[in-house]
Amino acid sequence: MPGLIGISTEKINREQLSSYIKKMARSINHSSRLKTIEWNNKDSHTYCGLNKLIDDKESNFEQFYDGSWVSIWGPIYNLQQIAKIIGMSTSDYRSTKLLHRMICENRNLINRHYYDLDGYFVASIYDARTKEIILIADKNGIRKLYYGYINNVFVWSSELKALRESSFMSLEFNHNSLEDFFNNGTVLPNKTYFKNVFDLPRNAIVIYNLNLNKVTNKIIPFGNNIYLNSGINDIDSINFSEAKQILKKYLQNSVASRLKNIENRPVWLTLSGGLDSRFLLLEAMKHVQIKGAITYGKKSSLEVKIASKIAKECGIKHIVIEIDSNNWLASRAKAIWMTDGMIDLLHTHVIHCLEFIQRDGGIVIDGLFGDMIAGGGKIIVSDELSQEDNFWVRLRRFTSFGPSIELSAVEVREPFFENQLFSFLFSLPRNWVSDSRIYNEALLELHPDYFKKYPWHKTGTSIDSPLVIQKLGKKNNKLWTRILQGSQCMSIPISNKYLTMDYVKWLRSEPFNSLAQTLLLNSKALWREFINLDREKILFSGYPYPKYIKTLTRLFTMEVWLQQFVNNRGIESFDELK
Repeated sequence: MPGLIGISTEKINREQLSSYIKKMARSINHSSRLKTIEWNNKDSHTYCGLNKLIDDKESNFEQFYDGSWVSIWGPIYNLQQIAKIIGMSTSDYRSTKLLHRMICENRNLINRHYYDLDGYFVASIYDARTKEIILIADKNGIRKLYYGYINNVFVWSSELKALRESSFMSLEFNHNSLEDFFNNGTVLPNKTYFKNVFDLPRNAIVIYNLNLNKVTNKIIPFGNNIYLNSGINDIDSINFSEAKQILKKYLQNSVASRLKNIENRPVWLTLSGGLDSRFLLLEAMKHVQIKGAITYGKKSSLEVKIASKIAKECGIKHIVIEIDSNNWLASRAKAIWMTDGMIDLLHTHVIHCLEFIQRDGGIVIDGLFGDMIAGGGKIIVSDELSQEDNFWVRLRRFTSFGPSIELSAVEVREPFFENQLFSFLFSLPRNWVSDSRIYNEALLELHPDYFKKYPWHKTGTSIDSPLVIQKLGKKNNKLWTRILQGSQCMSIPISNKYLTMDYVKWLRSEPFNSLAQTLLLNSKALWREFINLDREKILFSGYPYPKYIKTLTRLFTMEVWLQQFVNNRGIESFDELK
């Protein structure tokens, strides 16, 4: 995956540091489309690297006149706008220069305008004036960056596995974090699988002071900025109809803003049977030529069939990557390694698209989190967290791992996180946003032919149907899914059109069934050190209740990742673990 790596310490000689940074860079390189920029800074006793796609012009490293340096991975879409606001006079706008101005020259600027920055990025910065290394992410924290201070060594990386390359830094597993993953399917913020190694939080900067050998974490206060007021002076004064018209404009602007500076790069879109990708396709076609839409899953599923019909009516090439009982497991070992074992292998299906999209590179338009942002969805990851914290955990520690896999080969653009759209939706009354109410009405007015004619695959009905009919359709979908899954346990195979991926059937079949028994029932299995679980609860043989499936797949994911990490190598096939 592209990303940042770095290490700062006075206790290790330069030859060792140089060797270490090269190993770190190699460990997170999963594609031939990546190149690495390496540099060192004698003043800060620091060696760093930046992995970036060969056609990525947004990510870069720059050394400045005052001895400071800035490395950034990811775009800032409103770069010129913010540069003008803070008084940068030159027309040579660069994200590295912007962050140097806002942090090294005048740190008050980052406090005032941080929430105005529109993009997805992480950056490492050395402030020569204060002798500090600063780590910062965009306000939503979508891009990955982990950091730690262990044995007087300050280190950071966009993937955990890079930390394994050190022979002078002892990593200790965090038992609580591994239990988090087993219980919740994710690691709760801002922990990782290792003690003293953390996920860079959103809305904060992490500062390592070289003189004091001290790490501090500072929350960036809200300032007087564009982001907070959504561009609307009096949000409380507008009615539902007015809000819908504003939302339509912001939805369209969000796509347009993410499709600037495309140049001649191919543009792909992952198309599902849902609402978000359908909207993105229809809007994107106004601005760029779409090379093709990609859908993955069972060809017989309702989702794939809906996507195929929409692509055909739009007149664009449609690539269906079929996932079935024979190939669903094939690439998941690599996906577990790429995501540091922090997401259940069942949710890494985008890995099946990777081989196809990396042939040409270019850009993929992704509807990341559209259901939660525009649709007002509510998902509880952990009862220990507030509703807001559950939202961010779901986004940052779960959903964002899908685009992370894509990022190893292509640039990913995610319109639903455009500043004004995101802020506006969260400023509206919840009953307007819940159940996709205002979003659905906006979609029906923007593209009536496509949203009245074609159903939403989760309900089997179009979104102009009464809400009660849509809810009944969703319940009917879930009911039949459970009935048909149960029929498989009684050896009554019935095709289920509602399932894009038939995981219950595949988990009970070969090769997964034998592989899971070999790995998980082994008395020397690594998971046993962290999870206390009876043998009979590991593999399900009766009715496939969801909790049994989660127990099995999370434990399997954990064991595969632990073996990969301990052996310090990713694998292409599960056969290598037998």
